[in-house]
Amino acid sequence: MASWLARADLESAITTFIQFAHARINRDLRVAAMLTTATGTVSSNTITLPTDCRKVQSVIVSDREIHPLPPESLQDATAGAPVLGYVVIGDVLQIVGGSGDEDYSLTYFQALPDPADEVSWLLVREPALYLYAALIEASPYLQDDERVMICVSQYKTILDQIHAEDVGIRYGNAPTALLRGATP
Repeated sequence: MASWLARADLESAITTFIQFAHARINRDLRVAAMLTTATGTVSSNTITLPTDCRKVQSVIVSDREIHPLPPESLQDATAGAPVLGYVVIGDVLQIVGGSGDEDYSLTYFQALPDPADEVSWLLVREPALYLYAALIEASPYLQDDERVMICVSQYKTILDQIHAEDVGIRYGNAPTALLRGATP
C-alpha cells in the first residue's frame, strides 16, 4: 500500500485505510464462499445472530424453511401458533409463532475476518480488491480526486468479476427464466 501511494509519511494512516477498505468489502461482497451455517435450539422464540453475520440467507425451524416478515408481524404473534416467519431486531432473530423450543438451522453470509488477524481466502485470491478498496479510502485523505475514479473503476471491475464467477459456480449453465406479463 505504501509503495502504491508513494508516500513514506502515511505509515500510520495506512492501517486506517485498510480497516475502511475491509469494511467496504464486507458491505459490498456476498458470495457463496462467505456462506456458513449455525445450528441450535430456539430459545424463547429467539435466535441470537452470530457476531460475524452480515446477512441472513435462510432459516429452517423444525425442518421447515421460514421467511422474513415485517416488524408489525410481532404484534400478531400468538404463543403456540405455527411458526409463520421471523423478524430481525438488532442482533436477534425473533421467531413469529411457534413454541420456542424447536431446532433451527441458520445459513448466513459470514463477515470476512479482519486482515490484521487472519488471512482470508479473499485476500489470497483477490489481493487487488483490497488494494483498490484501500486506495479509494485513501483518496479523500490525500485529496486525490482524479486518482479515485481509476481506483473505483478497478475495484468495481474486480467485484463484478467475483460476483459473475460466483453466479457461475452456484448456477452453472442452468437456463434463466424470463417472466413476461403479470406474475402472481
